[in-house]
Amino acid sequence: MKKTYYLFRHGLTQAVKDKRWYWGKLYSADILDEAKPSIIKIGELLKDIDSDFNVSSPFKRCIQTSEIITEITGKKFVTDRRLGEYAFEFPWTFKKRVMGFIEDMENSKHRTVIICTHAVVLEMLIQYFTNGNISLRHRIKAPLTGVLTIIKDKKISSKDFNQ
Repeated sequence: MKKTYYLFRHGLTQAVKDKRWYWGKLYSADILDEAKPSIIKIGELLKDIDSDFNVSSPFKRCIQTSEIITEITGKKFVTDRRLGEYAFEFPWTFKKRVMGFIEDMENSKHRTVIICTHAVVLEMLIQYFTNGNISLRHRIKAPLTGVLTIIKDKKISSKDFNQ
């Protein structure tokens, strides 16, 4: 079954802005007020998309981002721990976790899926949905916060809402 994926990172956080690791705020970091305009723009675009599954990482910054999208679109998000940030785990365990999510999506009857997640998970999803494989050695640069990535039939496009 052909699927379309709409993928985006959580809104801008202080750690992302400062280009540093989250440390003690890995699970609890808030998005910044300055993140909201780009999230609102993403929501405005997603409002007209007929999605049948909307899912988010359970980390606070993704939940906050998804809640803003929900306010605009009316689309409810469920959380899935497999979309959580890479957090002090073995690389193969991390890959297995994300692959479990991917396999569930690929085997599901969902046709249009909206996903809010984190940089490394987003990179892995893009790798798989465009070329059918994930390599932890070959990394692409994750789209910035405020960028919506659309993958349909292994073709990728993006819209940057940071302007």
